[in-house]
Amino acid sequence: MGGGLFGFKDSPLLGANIDKEMMGGSGFIARDSFLKTGSFVPHQTAYSSFDEVLENIRFMRAGPFEKIFIDPSRVKAAIVTCGGLCPGLNTVIRGLVMTLNNYKINTVYGIRWGYKGFYTDKEKNWTALTPEVVKNIHKQGGTILGSSRGGFEAEKILDSLKESEINMVFVIGGDGTHRGIDALIKAAIERGQVIQIIGVPKTIDNDIPLIDNSFGYNTSVEVAARMVERCQAQATSVKNGVGLIKVMGRYSGFIAMGASLTNNEVDFCLIPELPFEILGENGVMTNIVKRVQKQGSCLVVVAEGAEEGMINQAESITANKAVDGSGNQAFDDIGEALEKLIPMYGKQYHQIDLNVVYIDPTYAIRSVRSNATDTLLCTKLA
Repeated sequence: MGGGLFGFKDSPLLGANIDKEMMGGSGFIARDSFLKTGSFVPHQTAYSSFDEVLENIRFMRAGPFEKIFIDPSRVKAAIVTCGGLCPGLNTVIRGLVMTLNNYKINTVYGIRWGYKGFYTDKEKNWTALTPEVVKNIHKQGGTILGSSRGGFEAEKILDSLKESEINMVFVIGGDGTHRGIDALIKAAIERGQVIQIIGVPKTIDNDIPLIDNSFGYNTSVEVAARMVERCQAQATSVKNGVGLIKVMGRYSGFIAMGASLTNNEVDFCLIPELPFEILGENGVMTNIVKRVQKQGSCLVVVAEGAEEGMINQAESITANKAVDGSGNQAFDDIGEALEKLIPMYGKQYHQIDLNVVYIDPTYAIRSVRSNATDTLLCTKLA
């Protein structure tokens, strides 16, 4: 099957001294480092009985095995990044290239500008990735391959991969990107095209069930927390100041929550998961006024998709119901909407002039290099 691509064989990571144990070292990695067949990871850490362990969801554990199923000498690989930026993208790219090189896979292409880079201007958009090319890219923010939303055309992508004899593709992206991966796999099966497509989940929002952190999230909280401090300094430096900062989180408020807990002086944190009222006696607007009257200023952190949690509101405070190039809902800016609503509400209903300081650090957070914690996570993931 697949012209000899598949079939169990010794891993290239096996060295000449494989009989030595962990502390003794070996030709490449210690024998103790290889996983046993059937190794698994349970999806939760606390159990009430051993029976519960056996009955619960388990995942195949990732790591090196002594026997591999793919013949590295027959592999030609490609890596592409899609969607928005996220801290750690370059670190993942670097880790993939280095790992593929360890497995003696010598042909690795980086595809520029997302899905459309597979089939447009291949001379410019296909670039060879070697350990020498990627050795220092983890020190840079963004992605050396560039990225974009949309551009997904399954047949053109598969035709281009077949023409270039690519049979292993790593696609790094979010929801829309993985919907594309699903479509590519189905189309490849229909065509009888032998290809491995590996989806690497990328979400700055940390909204992947069953895991603690997605790569980039830790860095995002760290940078967002610094931005919250700056917003607070601005708000406390003007009369009746209201510091308002919007962070990422289309359907999840992890970054907003993490940055708020880190700051410890945020008055209101609005996220999609928890219901809140904007207007009315118990609404956010009324309580912002009360907080300013009591302490002289107020600090508000809002996730970009926080409107999902809004209740008892006759009309949406943002109007955009369109979708972006990846098929995700494209929200209007709730931060800008609140920036206008807060002073208007204070003046109209409480006869107080509120000075709003609004900060949107979205791109400042997305584009930074990964911190030490995320760099380690990205390297292990790759």
